[in-house]
Amino acid sequence: MTSSTMTNETTTIQRNPLVLNETIIPRLWSDDLHSKLFASTYASSITKIISVVPPTVIDAGNATIRSRPVARRATSCQATAGTTNNSISSTHLGSKLAGDMLVAATVTFGVSPFLTVVDKAIVESTAGTNSILQSSINSLRSMARNPVEYVRSPTFLLMWGVYSATYTTANAFKTLEEHATYSRDRSSSSNTTQKSSGMFQMGAFLGTTVVNSGASMLKDRAYARMFSGTTSSTSFPKASYALWAMRDLSVISSSFLLPDLVSAKLVEHSNGEIDRERALSFCQIGLPVLAQFVAGPFQYLGLDVYNRNLGHMTTPQAIVDRSRQLTRGVAPVIAARVARIIPGYSIGGVANTKLRTAWRKKLLERDVAAMMKSSAANGRQSGGSNEYATRMVALLHGSNQGETKKRS
Repeated sequence: MTSSTMTNETTTIQRNPLVLNETIIPRLWSDDLHSKLFASTYASSITKIISVVPPTVIDAGNATIRSRPVARRATSCQATAGTTNNSISSTHLGSKLAGDMLVAATVTFGVSPFLTVVDKAIVESTAGTNSILQSSINSLRSMARNPVEYVRSPTFLLMWGVYSATYTTANAFKTLEEHATYSRDRSSSSNTTQKSSGMFQMGAFLGTTVVNSGASMLKDRAYARMFSGTTSSTSFPKASYALWAMRDLSVISSSFLLPDLVSAKLVEHSNGEIDRERALSFCQIGLPVLAQFVAGPFQYLGLDVYNRNLGHMTTPQAIVDRSRQLTRGVAPVIAARVARIIPGYSIGGVANTKLRTAWRKKLLERDVAAMMKSSAANGRQSGGSNEYATRMVALLHGSNQGETKKRS
């Protein structure tokens, strides 16, 4: 679009203009809203004039956003935008990280009860003290009789702690990546930014894996000692830890790393038939389920190593014996883990993404309202800042969704 074309753009409704910068409100809003607030891939130094209209007359059908360069006011606009960006960059990190923690704790509190039922049943089934079905029924009855006592029990608190820490770590790494990307893009080339982003994603994956695997091993060790009925082992076998580490690696990669990569490929090869959000939701549900066919045997073998000491056998004999045991007992464990992973990472992952996006949207509305109140102090705007901000952000969101669908 040429400069003359942009200058001739009009809006059907014009009110007191608010000077913002596109690094604050990215153009491709609908593409992963939570990761684009500071993502410079869609950032620009072009100053924007966004007309904010009263809520009584704003209409998504006839209100548009006027975008044009304002060369004569470039100095003042850039100063205003620079001040705003510095303020948001310094104050939003804490707000976003707090939201990441709150969202993670909320989502995992809701899914942890089901996870405790399944994990306890797997431990008892592997030890041969109960079937998965009967153990699950017993746990649900106990939960229904006294839910408050259940929530305060180590069984629940251990599980909630594991998943709350995992989701908090994953969310926090994404937030830190957004801020690091925003800072790098102001002084780096796009090639350097892409390489740094890839390294940051790998660091986030490894960091999330370490937190999840460490917390899960503590939880699994406690569950094994509480529910397997085995008391002969004074020290926990290192082989069990190694097997559970492989289990966690497969689960975390399928839940936090692969969905972004695979969904991007689905969108690329779908010829516009699948949008980004739908592809990501599909991968967040499907990939963790498939990973259980790898994770299930690792968990079963880890518990079997703890429950049965085969030190009296030679290594080949022990391998054959454990392979036979695995063949006989792993199918129910895989089925239980598939049922477990749906709320744990699939539904939980989708809910986490949606709540995190909603939190980011509220933060942006707060920023816009704050800037409008600042304008009011200078006599340029009066009253209704919060409602104006909500409507403007909603209008921007809707407009960019339509634009993205047209592109796809």
